[in-house]
Amino acid sequence: MPGELLEGATSGRTVVPPPFNEEEVDNSTPGISSEAVGRPLQSNGRRTVFRRALGGLLVVGFGVLFFFLALEFVQTINLLLTWPAWVGWPVLGVLFALVIYAVYRLLRILWSIRRMPIIDRLEPGELNQLSGGRKEAIRDQLLKQLDYLRNQGLPEGVDIEHLLDRLESEARSHPAGEWLNDYNRLVLGPLGIEARRKVRQIALTAGASAALSPWRILDAIVAFNGAIQSAHEVLKIHGIRPDQSVAVAFAFDTFLSTFLAVVVEDVSSDLVDSLTAQVSAETGAAATKALAPKIAEGLTTAVFVRRLGNRMVRRLHPFPN
Repeated sequence: MPGELLEGATSGRTVVPPPFNEEEVDNSTPGISSEAVGRPLQSNGRRTVFRRALGGLLVVGFGVLFFFLALEFVQTINLLLTWPAWVGWPVLGVLFALVIYAVYRLLRILWSIRRMPIIDRLEPGELNQLSGGRKEAIRDQLLKQLDYLRNQGLPEGVDIEHLLDRLESEARSHPAGEWLNDYNRLVLGPLGIEARRKVRQIALTAGASAALSPWRILDAIVAFNGAIQSAHEVLKIHGIRPDQSVAVAFAFDTFLSTFLAVVVEDVSSDLVDSLTAQVSAETGAAATKALAPKIAEGLTTAVFVRRLGNRMVRRLHPFPN
């Protein structure tokens, strides 16, 4: 045809350019080196390394602690076998029952959290700075918690069932920010108060039991059992699945309370010896020396069990102050 270039002339067929070879493909993609291809994204390497290191230390610590407790348990069994059968065997049965009960509680925690909803935890003051879409997403998560609370049953001390019905009916008619503030005040607030009340009761019971127990192995079992029971009650009341940071904090607090239940008697005995030597008080010195270590042990167990439960309440709250 006139005016048509010779290179573009065809006989009615479309010219398909040949495919690029591998060298041409590499040259046509500027700014991406071959070393960067396939490299995974790293969100926060330092935090990941720190969590792995802390997890490894906790595993080693629990291993050493349980090995020491196993030796104490064997020594306690040998001691009980020297007692009359009508006394030693019932006490030995109580020890085994407490161990089985603690393991049962721990397995219940692991099983129950599978059904709990996941709720994003915000930074303090972040709620009012979120976009509308983000607030809607958090409201959808809280509606799942609302369904979980209704299905499992509310605690006896929390009468908010009518508030759950109201908030569910207002979920699509009220602005997300206003609805989240109401949910925080009407639902999460009473749940936190009830959880702290339960934790306080468990801590007092654990402290009194540790103060009355005659053996270290029983002290450790009481402290471990109190920590597991406190965590289970908090999780059951809130109905929120804990994230990795909450799980690590729970493991650390459980290890600390169990470890201190084992060693605090020796520490308090040394402290009482030094104090009585300085004061040189003859009246009541023997009674003080005998009772002070167990009182200190009971107080230590109660304080750390309560600390564990209250920390979990704070960490599970989606909107911290």
